[in-house]
Amino acid sequence: MLSETTPTDSDAKPMPITNPFLYIWLQMPTHLPYHDVPQDWYEYYLEQADELAKLIISESDEDELNNELDTVARIFAMISNIDDNVGRVMKQLQDLEIADETLVIYLNDNGPNTRRYVGPFRGMKTEVYEGGIRSPLWFYWPSRLSAECRW
Repeated sequence: MLSETTPTDSDAKPMPITNPFLYIWLQMPTHLPYHDVPQDWYEYYLEQADELAKLIISESDEDELNNELDTVARIFAMISNIDDNVGRVMKQLQDLEIADETLVIYLNDNGPNTRRYVGPFRGMKTEVYEGGIRSPLWFYWPSRLSAECRW
């Protein structure tokens, strides 16, 4: 957990960069089991059931739809938790005044494991369509890469 591995905001002190370092942080992925999710985010997304239903593209009866809505709410809660924690890491780097010289790489694995919205693509895990194989990869290194840099 991030709070166990990084100092709190009140402990943060600027430090000179004298030696390169590597810090690998493995965030809980958006994978099974779906029972261990942040409750506040889970409840937030359950309240958005009408909007979440638009993201489910498989034919379902009411029970299946409710189960899938629950799963999607849990997955979105995990994604929001990742977003919160990436924000905490970035804030910590800024507080320590090392963000500009730090290469931050974010990536995750490929597509959903059920028929859910994947933007303009089709497919899911185990399929070679773009919705099943595309994976985001994000680099942040302000002193070396401009915001306009695209590969």
